[in-house]
Amino acid sequence: MAGTCSKIAGNLRRQAGFYAAIAIACWSTVATAFKWALEGLTPASMLFIATTSAIAALFILLLAEGYRGDFLSIPWKAWKRSALLGLVNPFLYYLILFKAYSLLPAQVAQALNMIWPLILVLLSIPILGQKIRWVGILAMIICFAGAMFIALQGDPLSVLREGMHIKNPWGVVLALGSAFLWAVYFLVNMKNTLPDEISLLMNFLFAWVYIALFLLVSGLLSLKNGPGISSAASLKSILSGIYIGVFEMAV
Repeated sequence: MAGTCSKIAGNLRRQAGFYAAIAIACWSTVATAFKWALEGLTPASMLFIATTSAIAALFILLLAEGYRGDFLSIPWKAWKRSALLGLVNPFLYYLILFKAYSLLPAQVAQALNMIWPLILVLLSIPILGQKIRWVGILAMIICFAGAMFIALQGDPLSVLREGMHIKNPWGVVLALGSAFLWAVYFLVNMKNTLPDEISLLMNFLFAWVYIALFLLVSGLLSLKNGPGISSAASLKSILSGIYIGVFEMAV
């Protein structure tokens, strides 16, 4: 019995390591995919392609897992909640994040966006009543110092020479804003009672409507005020957008 249990445990560890490696491989490539997509797409059109491909991927995943008639039994309250969550993520979160990537180097935007755990801890103090020990406070100070170092793009001495001068402050604000939105989404989504795949697909369905309306209004404004909103899409950009939707958003 002990030998059987150890074999099962070993198989589970190998499977966990395999899936972790796949996840790391996917997530580590998204910054490059963001930049490739933005070479020929606006953040809004990029989000539309990614959201559409994410919906398709999630729908196929749900069918493969046996979810077929589950949407018919979802309460109306859950749909209203998804309408709000879909507005936060993926619509606003990714729209802001993609804009940040269009303004900043990929390594800077990605690093600033990844401070969302720090923001999550700070928000959990008033919202969840969490208490933080001195070790946690020290860790947050180190994280904040790292974020400032990245925002100054590796030249902290520029503060002494030129004062607080950030090379692209708007891009930094957007990257940090996306981190804040993700932390808020994470906290609100903790109360989700539906299977993750179903709730995620519901959020993406609402986000698809939001981004479609956004593109429609943006297109009308561009026709009225002249060119400047749209960009010429290339096959490389479109495929990158699809990759983002499947491997960054859905999987």
